[in-house]
Amino acid sequence: MTGPLRVKTIVLIAFSLFFVPSAAPADGGKKLSGVAVKAMAGFVGLSVAPISAEMSPELIPADTEEGRARLARSVNRYSLLKAHFQPQKTLSTCSIASSCTALRAVDPDLRGLTESEFLRTAPSLEKVRSILFSKRGVSLDEMSEWLAKKFPVVAYARHAAGIDANEFTEDVLQALETEDTLVEVNFYGRDMGLGTGGHFSVVGGYDPVTGSVLILDVAKHKFPDYWVPVKNLMNGMSSTDPTTGLSRGYVKVYGGRAACGALFGGR
Repeated sequence: MTGPLRVKTIVLIAFSLFFVPSAAPADGGKKLSGVAVKAMAGFVGLSVAPISAEMSPELIPADTEEGRARLARSVNRYSLLKAHFQPQKTLSTCSIASSCTALRAVDPDLRGLTESEFLRTAPSLEKVRSILFSKRGVSLDEMSEWLAKKFPVVAYARHAAGIDANEFTEDVLQALETEDTLVEVNFYGRDMGLGTGGHFSVVGGYDPVTGSVLILDVAKHKFPDYWVPVKNLMNGMSSTDPTTGLSRGYVKVYGGRAACGALFGGR
């Protein structure tokens, strides 16, 4: 048996051993135990040291003098998000880490939520396999539906193809100025000046002077937090997700009283 095949076989055996068919979720079907998810994530986890990844000069790291100046004059939720930040644990769980960060920030009852616990709420075993083994990740609409069905929040997805930069900026500002409301963005990094492909991260601030958004990037093994011009981010969100044929975009997450307002008073 060849090396790669042997490793794959070991992974599949471990997967079958840790799978617990008796632990069924309320909506039927099988569910992974926490041990199973941790084992799966461990096999495909990140084991690389932090590296210097490609970033356009238009993207300004938050820990620079200019980055700090933008933060000081911005509308932001930076401290809240940093306190509850969840970096991605595997190469394909940026959407999970972003959603964990958002949920921990908007709902006090979810402050300890981890990637493994989030994955245990997956709509199907096949979805977990797809995320951890096929590296296919989660689409914008899939994540919005997942959040709304499995957690006590309201989540709306908006595709970039249907909005302009002003609408996006207004949505971001409304979220940043409203308690228990946050925005997760889904973009193709290379279309906005970042050395990555399809990706999710969380919006932490908006600087009106430069028209830039602060991204708390969950890929901490590659990127710092950074400011990106809205026009660049719109380019990244306007790219087509090949798994859906639709543009990427963002998810607006409402918790607590904000969720009630979103349900009965509009988005």
